[in-house]
Amino acid sequence: TLDDFIARQSSWITRLVEQYKGTTLSIKVPEGPKCPLCSAKTSQRKGSSGVFWACSRYPECKGTVNIGTGKKKSPGKSAKPRAANVKSS
Repeated sequence: TLDDFIARQSSWITRLVEQYKGTTLSIKVPEGPKCPLCSAKTSQRKGSSGVFWACSRYPECKGTVNIGTGKKKSPGKSAKPRAANVKSS
């Protein structure tokens, strides 16, 4: 039944919590580049245009560094070659 399933899940989760309660988690985060304006550390942020490195001293310093995505942007309409207007006889 559903009650039995929930009871088993609850018991299993309780055992996992007890087993790993004293465990510490170590996550290594890559260090970003220095701020181009003030040389402070930067943090990775996500904005409307994608991810970027932002100065840790924001809002006093507004330095940012773009992060390349490795994706090529599709060319806009102006990048398409135009055919010359040639009249045929």
